[in-house]
Amino acid sequence: MSLDPESGYNYIPYRDSKLTRLLQNSIGGNSITMLIATIHPMREHYEECLSTLQFANRCRSVQNQPRVNHINSSVVDKDRRIRKLNEEITSLRRQIGQMRVESSSRLLKALHVLGFDAQEVTEAGEIKFADGSVLHSVFDGVERANSDNQSIKSKVLLSNNRRVNGLVPGFHHNDLAKGRQKHLQEKYINAKDNFSALIQAETTKEKEKLEKTAAMQRSRIMELEIYIEQKQKEFRYALMQERATSQKEMAQLVANNHQLIKQSPQTKKAICESQRIVSKIDYRAQLTEQIARIEASKQTQIALLQEQVKFSTSLIDKSHDVCVINQCDQIVNAKKNEAKTLQSQIRQLEFSHSSNLEMIRMDCNELFDYIERLVRALQRLRSGQHATIPKNILADVTKLQHIKSLVLLHKHSARKKCWVREDSRGNNADRPFSAPVRRAKPPGFTSSLRERVRETAY
Repeated sequence: MSLDPESGYNYIPYRDSKLTRLLQNSIGGNSITMLIATIHPMREHYEECLSTLQFANRCRSVQNQPRVNHINSSVVDKDRRIRKLNEEITSLRRQIGQMRVESSSRLLKALHVLGFDAQEVTEAGEIKFADGSVLHSVFDGVERANSDNQSIKSKVLLSNNRRVNGLVPGFHHNDLAKGRQKHLQEKYINAKDNFSALIQAETTKEKEKLEKTAAMQRSRIMELEIYIEQKQKEFRYALMQERATSQKEMAQLVANNHQLIKQSPQTKKAICESQRIVSKIDYRAQLTEQIARIEASKQTQIALLQEQVKFSTSLIDKSHDVCVINQCDQIVNAKKNEAKTLQSQIRQLEFSHSSNLEMIRMDCNELFDYIERLVRALQRLRSGQHATIPKNILADVTKLQHIKSLVLLHKHSARKKCWVREDSRGNNADRPFSAPVRRAKPPGFTSSLRERVRETAY
């Protein structure tokens, strides 16, 4: 009807519809029906109120006879229905249990947030705390009030039904219901007050406990502060001792550094000599030149031999020519074999020299790094800063082996040169050949010798 173009696409109320006109005398059925007529006392709604009252009066005259419908089914169907109902009951109980667990967990979380140490919530609605106290269900009265309210509502509905049927003459039951509702509201307010009082009592108890724990913690903090002061004093004393020992160690390190500084020019000289030796040991150019010379000489010899063979062929017989050719071939093969051996030797020498050069370069890099570390440590010590002296690489047997071997070779060659110079000058003429060489003794040799003699005597 609302979509009919004749109505102008306007909204049609329920009472003006065709459905209400068709069903106006057919209210009822196999049930107890209840009808509530709502009206408004304003003048503007006079016609609508009159129509609703007329409709309600007409409904009052309707009488029906409800009956209980019995299902004529077999025993198997009844058992199936009973099983289904039992399954539904169990599922509903499970859902109620889950809802109860969730609500109890939420309540416990809320109590923990408020500061209450609650442990569990029983099925009866009681809350158990950690100190053994139990909070009984305060909402029993409220639930009872709700049940009473529901019973009152059902009674009111029954009274209205009876009034519709013409059995109840007045409306005195509404006053009783209102009085009971007021009484239940008062009970609910009292329950709220009791719950707030209990919460206040629990909060006061918790405050007292917290104050006691705070006092205990303050005393504990004072004890810990005293203990910390004692430990700080001990730590300061230990620091003073460590400073004294560290100063002694620094003095020893400074002395060792002075000795190392004295020895550093010798190491620098050794490094310079090793670099010179490395620069001198570059044999690649020389070896290539030698190979080129050998090959040129071989080619010239082969050319000469070929010319000799040509000249000899004209003068000597064929047999002699064959012998000469064989000899030439043998000579050529021998020269080729010599060239191959020389090339293999040259390659071996190049490989050994390259490996030696790489090892010497690595040792030189380690030596330079060690000297840089020593210089940095000495600069820090001179400026008064703390510095860690690196380990002595020269004392380590596994490091700088190639440089040490070069230094030893240089020393051996220098000693040989000195011996040759002494022999040339005639300094050894004063002493016999079998006499030992007098060497300069280090300082403190006599004192160490005396101590050794005393130890052996005791």
